Amino acid sequence: MTNPASTADLVARWRPLSAQEETNGDTFLDDAWRILRRRVPTLEADIVADTTGDLQAEVVRVECAAVLRVMKNPAGKRQEAIDDYSWTRDQAVSAGLLYFTDGELNDLI
Repeated sequence: MTNPASTADLVARWRPLSAQEETNGDTFLDDAWRILRRRVPTLEADIVADTTGDLQAEVVRVECAAVLRVMKNPAGKRQEAIDDYSWTRDQAVSAGLLYFTDGELNDLI
């Protein structure tokens, strides 16, 4: 089974993408799909067995949420201040950026 999410899904949830963002989005979506299949080993079979299409739609939503977290905040800023400028890097950046929340994963099982 191929990845059910595409850059068109990212565009629908965010905005038109530049050529470089499309390339990055495709790559991140492929990464997200691999991670999801590893975290939920029955995912592909579950999608095929789901006659409503709801599970596939949830997979697309969850993949896009993870990818857009990265694309909207590539520097991983969690906090920023103005006077005597200061900012804090999000811990997700040091963990590899692309991640799924527990709630997102629970929506797929």
